[in-house]
Order: sequence, then structure tokens, then C-alpha cells
Amino acid sequence: MLQVLRMKGMTMRNPIRPLLSFVFSLLCLLPVLSADLKTYKDVYQKNTEEILQSCQPKFADLQQQYQKSLEALKSLAVKQGDLKKTKAALAEIDRFQKTKSLPATQDEHEIQEIKAFQSAYVRRYSELETEMTAKLGTLTTKYEQALDRLQKELVKAEKLDEATAVQEESEKAQTALKGYAGQFAVLMGAAATNAIPVAVSRTPATPAGKPGAKDGLYLVVDLSRGAQADTYPVTFLADVPKGGWTDEYKTDKLVLRKIEPGTFTMGSPKNEVGRRGNETQHEVTVTKAFYMGVFEVTQRQWERVMGDWPSHFNNVKCRDERPVEKVSYSDIRGVNAGAGWPATNSVDEASFMGRLRARTGQAFDLPTEAQWEYACRAGTATTLNSGKNLTSAESCLNQCEVARCKANSRDGAMNGDTQTGTAKAGSYLPNAWGLYDLHGNVEELCLDWCGNYTGPDSDPKGVASGSHRVGRGGSWFGGVTTGCRSAGRSYRGPSGHYFDVGFRAVLPKGQP
Repeated sequence: MLQVLRMKGMTMRNPIRPLLSFVFSLLCLLPVLSADLKTYKDVYQKNTEEILQSCQPKFADLQQQYQKSLEALKSLAVKQGDLKKTKAALAEIDRFQKTKSLPATQDEHEIQEIKAFQSAYVRRYSELETEMTAKLGTLTTKYEQALDRLQKELVKAEKLDEATAVQEESEKAQTALKGYAGQFAVLMGAAATNAIPVAVSRTPATPAGKPGAKDGLYLVVDLSRGAQADTYPVTFLADVPKGGWTDEYKTDKLVLRKIEPGTFTMGSPKNEVGRRGNETQHEVTVTKAFYMGVFEVTQRQWERVMGDWPSHFNNVKCRDERPVEKVSYSDIRGVNAGAGWPATNSVDEASFMGRLRARTGQAFDLPTEAQWEYACRAGTATTLNSGKNLTSAESCLNQCEVARCKANSRDGAMNGDTQTGTAKAGSYLPNAWGLYDLHGNVEELCLDWCGNYTGPDSDPKGVASGSHRVGRGGSWFGGVTTGCRSAGRSYRGPSGHYFDVGFRAVLPKGQP
């Protein structure tokens, strides 16, 4: 089910119509005013975000109505003395509060009232999503038309370099339009499901949508043969399995999602809560598709490949689906060839990536820092990939929705307690592209050496050398919540073993 976005304190009466009228008028006037390309882009990006924000209260209201219906059902069942219905309502209330989405098998619920609530929820969600997609598509059409007019004026003035830049931006807008058309067609042709939600990036890019089976939206590695296997079979899925990502995909299988190329703004704005000085905003283009782990690599998956259990939170009762930690960059890639990034992407044979490569024939690796933030944001420009910002640098409920962090975990001494330290993979809300735990749980190692950003770039690999590698996403252990931001950066020694640091696998290959 599509992630629901909320904007606190926003109450607007029919906000979209006057907004679009103003935007369309402004876009039509821009050529007359001789505005430059940057002005066009700024107007378009600003009003794209305003459309999204203006739709957020509707999604929030839908959530609230669903929960109120469940509460009313529970109260009625209690009055009637119906134990089965009371327990079912309580279970659904608890589940919905944690996930803010419907289960994959909502049409099979045995309680007819809950089934009816869920059907109504899906129907209304589809209507809202259709409405939002149509408005974004209309805005983008006007933007593309305005760019075409500007390009013609520049050609007439013999400003060919500027006209070429406008043409490139127009091509991006046309790509976005195709994406909106496809999304709209899907929404009009079928009821909403727990599909990967539509995401809109600040700069139009190829959407990470749902291709057919032949395109391999999901890549699955079968690790069940264990550390002594000669090969690990690799298969592809066109969609999330009907039963969702069961524990099998967090233990004996490794699942990655295809991320399409695109352009985004990396780093954080100066007014972001928790911002640090090494997060200068700059435009980055990811030019090639890649597969990104849906979950952080878990302890069982590590054991299936490496044959050991290195983690601190290794209680046998609850360790399998928790992320592996206390593994270093050197353990993952190796201390010899594996230490050579970015000069080479080679890894040591005995490392995790070395063994995974040898048994699959595929060049699995850690993500670059740019790939990580692009996949984390999934089209958002907010502090968190849920579309929300932090309200405090110390403790924030918005963060607790998407992350196991200091505010909702206990001291790490109690190894048998599942509320202590790390959480089971996938316990919190996914981002718009269906990736879990990019905020919190364990900090995730990236390929790059730590260093300052150098400005606009395509497929950046970081600085040439250094003493520490980049860690992203924050962890359960951080004393403040700011490290768990989409733009947050930290640094770890290549040989360090920490009980709050793990990793996520990537396959830097555009096609299966």
C-alpha cells in the first residue's frame, strides 16, 4: 500500500485549483519575462512540492478514519462480548499503528467488518492517488510547454548553448510525463494494492515504477545451500510475493529491488534540523540502474555466506532476522584488493562480497554514497524518506515511524530482549520504493572514503583516498536522532567492528 504522507497543521480549502491556476499563469508568462532556465526549474520544483504537500492531509485523514472504524468495531465487539472480533480488531489496530499500510492479504480477512473497512480504504486510496498523479502530470505538461517556448526564444536570439540546456531539461520533463501517464493508467485500470508507491523527485527522472517480469523488478539470491555451496541460484520477480516479504527473504534468500536512474539533490538544506557542515546540497545524477537490498543484510544471511555469527545481538532466539553488525568494511570487501576503491571495484575472494560474487557470477558490492542517498530518498526532499521532517534533534515521533533509533530502543546490554538494540529487519515503514530500515537500526557502510562533496556530479565515487569510510542512515545507538536523516553522514575505520554498524548489498548492474 502506498505510504501515507502527512503535513502537521495544514488546513486548506480546495488548495489545488487556485494553486494550479497561479502556477499555469506564471509558467505562461515566463518567456515574456525573459526568465532563465533556473527560474523555470525553481517554479516547477517548488509547485510540485506544494501539490504533494496539499494532498498530504487527505491521506492522513484516510488513515485516521480507518483507525476510528477499527476502534468503533472493537468497542462494539466488547459490548457484545465477542472475544474473536475484539481480538481481531485489537490486532489490526496494533498492526496498522506500526505500519500505516494494509497487509498484502487484506481481501482474505475472516472478520467481514475489517474486510469491508480495508476494501473502502483501498478504494479511497486509489482515488486520492489518481487525483494526485493527474495533477502532477498536468503541471508537468505546462512546464514542458513553457520550456518549449523558452527554447524557441533562445534560438531566435542565437543563444544556442542556453537553448541546448533548455532542450535537455525538456527531455527530462517528457520522461516524467511518460511516467505519470503510466502511473495514471495503472491506477485507473486496477484497484490499489500494497504496491510500491509513486514517488516524485525534485528533478524529473525516470520513475522507479513496476515493470513486467522480464524486466526483473526484484532480484532474489537463494542462500539456502549455505557457506559450503558452490553456487547460489539467482532469480527475478516482477512484484512483491502475494504473502509479502516473509522471513525466508531475510534469512535463506537475499532480495534486492531495481532502482532506475535519475537526478536528485544530495545533501541537506541549511535550515534542516540536525544538519552538519559536510552536507552541502548539490545535484547528482545516477546514470545507470542498479539493484539495492530491500533489507539490511541479516545475521542469518551472513552465516549462510560466511559460516559464522559475529554480531553482538546474537541470542539464538531472536538473531536470525536482525541485521548483522560488528562486521567491518574489510570483512565485507577484504583488506587487499577490497581496499582499493575507488581505483578498482575488486574484492578479496574470502570476503563476504568475494564469496557472493563467486557463487552467483554477479558483481555484488556496497553502494556508493550517492546510490545510497538516492535510494534512501526515493524521490523525497525531506529530512526523512517518509516525506516528513524532524521536529527535534533529540527525539521525534516522525523518526520513530521509520527507524529503530535511540528514542525507541533500550540499552544494548540485554541481548535476549527484542526491544533492545537492533530490530528485526523490516519492522518499520518502508520508503516509497519499498526499501526498509534506511533510517536507523544499523548504520550502513558505503564504498566511499569520507570527504567533502565537490559539487554537481554524475555517478560520484567520492574522494580518491582517506582514512575512514562513509557510514549512512544512523543506528539504534545514536545519542541523538540527527544521524538517521537521509542526508546524515558519519565515518568509520575500515577495520572497525561496531555493534551498531552493518551494511546493505547492491548489484551495480542495470539489467538482469
